[in-house]
Amino acid sequence: MIFLFLANVLSAQIGLGIGTYIPQGIFHVDPRQNTSLSVDSTKTDDFVVDFSGNVGVGTLTPQAKLDINAGRIAIRDGSEGQGKILISDAEGKGTWSAAGDNGKTGLWSLTGNLTYLNNDGLKLLQGTASLPENEIGLQIDPVNSSSNIIVPAGLYLILVELRLINTNEYGKMEIHLGSGQTLNNKMYEIYYRVNLKGSAFMHYFPQNSYVHMGVNYFPYNTNNLYTQMPIYDPPPFNAVPFEMHLRFIKLNY
Repeated sequence: MIFLFLANVLSAQIGLGIGTYIPQGIFHVDPRQNTSLSVDSTKTDDFVVDFSGNVGVGTLTPQAKLDINAGRIAIRDGSEGQGKILISDAEGKGTWSAAGDNGKTGLWSLTGNLTYLNNDGLKLLQGTASLPENEIGLQIDPVNSSSNIIVPAGLYLILVELRLINTNEYGKMEIHLGSGQTLNNKMYEIYYRVNLKGSAFMHYFPQNSYVHMGVNYFPYNTNNLYTQMPIYDPPPFNAVPFEMHLRFIKLNY
């Protein structure tokens, strides 16, 4: 039943009510025909357009152009999907989009025992690989799982940790690109003494890329400056336990 009545005599505002004798706006629908102004639970099915043009669903006093006070909303345009978020364009038109991955992380770890001789030079670091954290799609290389990881394309902040357990080593760590195990495409290097930690750099991978690492430890040499450093343990190293961690933090730009 439709009711037309004078909502406010003083301001001559007329409301149209469907299912209600006392419309609370210019247009008011009460499907269950049970609304009591003093009982909020009776308003959850109501739809109202107030005299300011605000639309309320589940409320008789909308506080915005669209005010939904009960239930959830569904926006279906074909782009919706699990985990997506609603994104606006420059004109305020919305569409569903995959949630951004800025700040998501992945952690690649290698552990094992390192044997390093005085004449080894730059040596491939190999061990047992794991991915304790992986929000960004890192993959352990199925062919060279003991040394290589596959990093998805994108820009990353990369944090490096490496230590030889119970050893005061001095040397250099390098990170290389390439699907094999050769160390001929260096993307980063750092010299360190005893427990490399806190080193960080940014790198952009234009495509999914293979990454592996090499180490180089130095014997005593009276002609080099590092012999003036506090006492360290020179090679050879025989099956020294090690831990290596590379943390990748995704950056959007």
